[in-house]
Amino acid sequence: MEIDSYFKIFLLIGSTLSLLMAIFLWINSSKIFANKVLGIMNLFWSFIVFIFAVQSHEFYVSYPHLFKLASVIPLSLFPLLYIYIKSYLTDYKWNYREFVHFIPMLLYFIAISPFYFQSAEVKSELISTDTLPHFLSSIASFFDVIIIFQGVIYTTLSMKIIQKYFDATARSISKHKRYVLNWLIFFVMSYVLLWAFGAVGAILEMLKINVPFDLFNFFYLGLTILTISIGVFALRRPYILFRQIQMDSDDFKYPSKGSELSVHENSEEELKSVLNYLEKDKAYLKNDLSLQDLSEATGIPKHRISQLLNNELGKNFYEVLNEYRTNEAIRLFNDGKHLNFTLTYIAEMAGFNSRATFNRIFKKITNRTPSEYIQDLYSDKNIIDEE
Repeated sequence: MEIDSYFKIFLLIGSTLSLLMAIFLWINSSKIFANKVLGIMNLFWSFIVFIFAVQSHEFYVSYPHLFKLASVIPLSLFPLLYIYIKSYLTDYKWNYREFVHFIPMLLYFIAISPFYFQSAEVKSELISTDTLPHFLSSIASFFDVIIIFQGVIYTTLSMKIIQKYFDATARSISKHKRYVLNWLIFFVMSYVLLWAFGAVGAILEMLKINVPFDLFNFFYLGLTILTISIGVFALRRPYILFRQIQMDSDDFKYPSKGSELSVHENSEEELKSVLNYLEKDKAYLKNDLSLQDLSEATGIPKHRISQLLNNELGKNFYEVLNEYRTNEAIRLFNDGKHLNFTLTYIAEMAGFNSRATFNRIFKKITNRTPSEYIQDLYSDKNIIDEE
């Protein structure tokens, strides 16, 4: 078997893995919009690599409707890269204005539509006799140049978002976030490398300069390796793909090194606002209270609230909630509510989801189960009465 045949088999395997990865990402994306975007990218990659692996004169004669489609899709890849990075690191909301990024792709499709919307018989005849319209090659060359410019523009925009996130979290960056940033930088740089092979190959093709090797082979090989790498990341460090971190708008306004005092003052005010909402409104009694609810009630971004609780109290959101709920349960016990209500009902009154969670958290915080606490409560009372 020739090397070219092995290469095509490898690409076919890669395109299959990319397709499976696209399905996997879409099914497991849950509410993470970024993974839906990555799933679409994998779907497009699988199609592009598959077409490249199987394409031949005979293939396009048999399947003329696939002709040129693989040239349209690359115009969407850099916009999707930018949207993936933006939606992963920011509180990004998709809206119809984002379709502006895909205008070049739409224009390319419209430009080739006079050929594309002909019947299969007509297109097969044109391909088999090599009498394709001259405008197709001119249009392809023009949009190859557009892709080159897209690479520069969208890579710059993507790296700016990553840099802003790094600058905003540099003082409190965790190991997890560092892994995530490394992954995103690897992802963008892989795109740049692939873009470089494709751009140079397109330029050499337009200038009709022959080289001893086909740069497009490196492009499709790299695309296949990138797909496999995503699969490895998903298996070894699934939190990178399935546990999204976000950069709120306030992170773009992260204070400079010379303003530590204002940072401290703002932190105190923000923390006070969060704790006031929890204490005065007794929001912790809602057993489904989420960080998003707290953010909406106080006007403070979720990321900022987590940062405040960790930095100022040394606890995460759920640890703080559980302490408030445990103290509420203790107050109810001290008021004698256990004489009239079951422990399950008291757990619900204190904001816990279930009796099992209540028992576990209560013992973790007080070193006693609720039942033991009640027994000790009566023991203390008997001691006082005897005295």
